[in-house]
Amino acid sequence: MSKKNNEKIKEAALPVFFLRIFVFSLFLLVVIDLLSMLSGQFIIHRYLVNFGSLTCHQIREKCISLNGMYSFVCSRCIGVYVGSFIGIFLFQRLDLFNSLNTIFISFTVLLIAFLLSQWGINDHMILRLISGIIGGIGIYFTLEIIIQNIFKKFLFISSN
Repeated sequence: MSKKNNEKIKEAALPVFFLRIFVFSLFLLVVIDLLSMLSGQFIIHRYLVNFGSLTCHQIREKCISLNGMYSFVCSRCIGVYVGSFIGIFLFQRLDLFNSLNTIFISFTVLLIAFLLSQWGINDHMILRLISGIIGGIGIYFTLEIIIQNIFKKFLFISSN
């Protein structure tokens, strides 16, 4: 591979780096929220709830509760944030074929859990959390594959 292509690959890695920073930030918000709920830090928690309202329905029955406080997003959204964070480490260990299978399986699990929840069947907090984690892994894999392919085509990186 030529030196020019190596430089372009490094440039294409920058958007993936920003995606990973974003996912890590969401995971960090979950950790901060859980710690603020455990310690009773209402001020920090209030700001997180305001942020969470941008991305989640925040229905109290579907949120994790600690010390009389509810999480800033529902349990499925927490699962998606945690699953996306896990996806960072899993993506680096799988080839494209296994990544695509993982995406298909995770979205299937997420869809089934969502439909069961909508129909009122087996709608438990643990099910929402686990399906969110599995779905989050698939969401992260999808975003990273899209970003990598867009920037490879945008930067005209050849495979020679």
